[in-house]
Amino acid sequence: MTHLKEFGSTMDRQKPFNPRKIFPEKFTGQQDFQQISRIILYLFWKVFPESPKTWEGTTVKLARWQISVTLICIITGLFISFNFKAQTALKSVPSQTTAGLAGMVEKTEKENTALEAEILKLRKQLDERQKVQATDNSLEGLQIQLDKAKLISGLTTLEGNGLTVTLNDRNIALEQARKTGGEINYWDYLVHDSDLVKLVNDLKIGGAEAIAINGERLITPSDIKCGGYIVYSNGTRLGAPYVLTAIGDPDDLEEAIKRGTTYSTLNFLEYPLAITKMDKVVVPAYKGGFKLNFGKIIR
Repeated sequence: MTHLKEFGSTMDRQKPFNPRKIFPEKFTGQQDFQQISRIILYLFWKVFPESPKTWEGTTVKLARWQISVTLICIITGLFISFNFKAQTALKSVPSQTTAGLAGMVEKTEKENTALEAEILKLRKQLDERQKVQATDNSLEGLQIQLDKAKLISGLTTLEGNGLTVTLNDRNIALEQARKTGGEINYWDYLVHDSDLVKLVNDLKIGGAEAIAINGERLITPSDIKCGGYIVYSNGTRLGAPYVLTAIGDPDDLEEAIKRGTTYSTLNFLEYPLAITKMDKVVVPAYKGGFKLNFGKIIR
């Protein structure tokens, strides 16, 4: 409070007032705000002592406590106003950021769809040329090996015996929770990526030869990861209900699913879960690309 002492000792109502002597050049936070508040109170105590003052012929005696309370109310009001403006500005930022991210996601998904269509087109053209060249006896053996490689890598559409596992969010339980009026944690009612990963592993244990989720073929580099209220696989956005399609012995696949802990856990939590055995299911070909960042082919 060195500024106050200097100002109090040299203040003269007849001399011009220089605010630079008592106010800091820069305001850095709450301490400066408190200091300014004290300075304003001090100035009013000097300008308005406990003596009668007259405005337009009316004599009013202002006590120091009245001035102090008035100034505190004014300063508090200004502080609340500034804080409200700051909060309003901050609230507008997440909505703008969310809208921008949603646009980026939509644009990326359109680009991925176009690239997948181009990959399928090129692979189809390659298959046609390979079939033409396979008429030569010398290339017939190579064509057989190439077909096997495509089969193993998931680049061909397969059909055969199998089953489907349909899993949905707990929508009915969520509606019941809303009616109670209590606090709701929406994550407790969603299907998570970990649930799908465990079900896929159970299908593999049951001898599944090909697996797809909502039409997305799962191969070695495929991923299943959380994307908020949705799930991503192969860079494609997937949403509930999730349909897992698997080719293999239907009985073995069903037994593997029901023997796993995931099936019993989902049933206990009342997730809508249905297993349908079928004589013919179709698992589409993998539509994405291949990228090796660290591995190298040894020739």
